[in-house]
This record gives sequence, structure tokens and C-alpha cells, in this order.
Amino acid sequence: MSRMHPIFLGLVCLAIGAGGGAGLVGIQGSAAALADETKKDEAKKEETLDVRYARLFLKQAQIDLERALEINRRMPGSFQSVIIDSLRATVSVAQDWLDEALAESKSSDFNPCLKTADSLAKTARDNYSKIQEIERLAPKSVNPSDLERAKVALELAEIRIQRAKAVDVKSPTSVMQMQIDLLREQMVEMYTEVAKLQARN
Repeated sequence: MSRMHPIFLGLVCLAIGAGGGAGLVGIQGSAAALADETKKDEAKKEETLDVRYARLFLKQAQIDLERALEINRRMPGSFQSVIIDSLRATVSVAQDWLDEALAESKSSDFNPCLKTADSLAKTARDNYSKIQEIERLAPKSVNPSDLERAKVALELAEIRIQRAKAVDVKSPTSVMQMQIDLLREQMVEMYTEVAKLQARN
């Protein structure tokens, strides 16, 4: 019969003296919790750097959105709706990046460019539909150039999807070039929105 480790024996005696079976249950519960935390830590270690980065980026975007929403709840109008929409879009894109990173770590056939292109196309469709609805409810309230730009942006988004589908996912260079192109387009769009906000102010 193997001898019980002195420290473990002391813990058992202490548990029994403090409450018998209840003490043992407490020790078992703590051990289970510790084991669960250990498994989580091991899972995090197994994640790629891309997954870990995307997960933290998503968390940061969610914090920024929640903070802006909380400020608007306390002081309505502190953040314009376009800023809130932008923060929501950032959370959406960050979630896409995390999904891409997770899928890419499991499959070599995953196309991250297509995922991003689809997300951008959805935003373009929503924006165009919103502008059309405003114009329908209040004719001539929308600047014709804004309506035309939203339409062109949607057409670009649809072509972007086709380009993403044509990317050779087996070629890291091709994937990276497409991602750079997508990032460049998003930066241009962001600068355009900032310029529009400055013009209004």
C-alpha cells in the first residue's frame, strides 16, 4: 500500500476537522477548478499568434464600443450615430478576423480575403439601402452625389468579392497582396468618412 504524501494527509485531516465531508467536497471543487484553469491555459498556449492577436483585438473593439454606448447613455449625443456605427463595424470586422484566424489555423483551404470581402459588401449594401430609404421617406433630402457614391461603393464591393474568390489560397503572396488591397480600400473609406464629418462641423 502506497504511503500518502504528508502535505496531502494534513489537508485531509484539516478538512475533516473543519467539517468532515463538506471540507473534502471543497477541496475536490478547488482541484476541479484548478484543473479547468490549467486546461484553459494549455488551450491558449496552443493558439497561434494570429488567433491570440485577433482575440485581443476583438476584445479591445468591444470595450471601445461599450464605453461609447455607456457615455451616450449618461450624456446623450456625446457620440454621433456615425461614430457608433463605425465602432460597431470595427467589432464586426474584428470578429471576422478572429473567425478567419481560427478557421485558417484548422484548414489550409480557408480564404480569409473572401470573408473580409463579404463583410465589406454587407456594409455597402446596408449603407445603400439606408440612403435609399431616407430618400424614399424624404425626397430630395439626400445629396445626389452621396446616393451615387453609395451605389458605386456597392458595385465595387460586389467586384471585390469576385476578386477575393479568384485568390489562390495556396499562395501566401497572393493572399497577402489581396489583404493589403482590402486594407488600403478600408483606409480610404475611413479617411472619406472623417473628411465628411469635418465638413459638417
